[in-house]
Amino acid sequence: MNRTAYLAASICVLIAAAGVFLAVGGSDDPDGRSAPALSRTPPTVSVPPYGASRATPDAAVAERSGTYVEYSPAALAAADGTRLLFFHASWCTQCRALEQSIRDEGLPAGVTVLKVDYDERQDLRQRYGVTLQTTVVRVDAEGRKTGSVVPYDDPQITKVLDELA
Repeated sequence: MNRTAYLAASICVLIAAAGVFLAVGGSDDPDGRSAPALSRTPPTVSVPPYGASRATPDAAVAERSGTYVEYSPAALAAADGTRLLFFHASWCTQCRALEQSIRDEGLPAGVTVLKVDYDERQDLRQRYGVTLQTTVVRVDAEGRKTGSVVPYDDPQITKVLDELA
């Protein structure tokens, strides 16, 4: 009899534990549907013209503003004017500061900054002799290096443009 009572108590404890598990560990979504996965596609960045305030956008000036895009061979080939390769690492504080400067201050007309993933594009790092993230390389229409700067200590786009002018 003692054994039967012990077995019954054990079964009751297991059932109670299963009920608690289901109540606590269940989905927050009452319909049982999971949330959609987040897209890894980078957002399109609208950059104000160089020196323009974000508060007063001017459509005519915005049409003449420079461009900030993700690097691709096609984007480099399509770029007109000054082409700058910005070797960016998502974990780099100085890279994020330079990127924020580009977004806040804008780019002058005729300037295209192409954001290159520092960690994934080792081929481009070797080609252009890049050894430090935040490096900005100026290239000509054929993709040849014509200058570079590492604005690590002062990651401001105005300084980069002055150095590479």
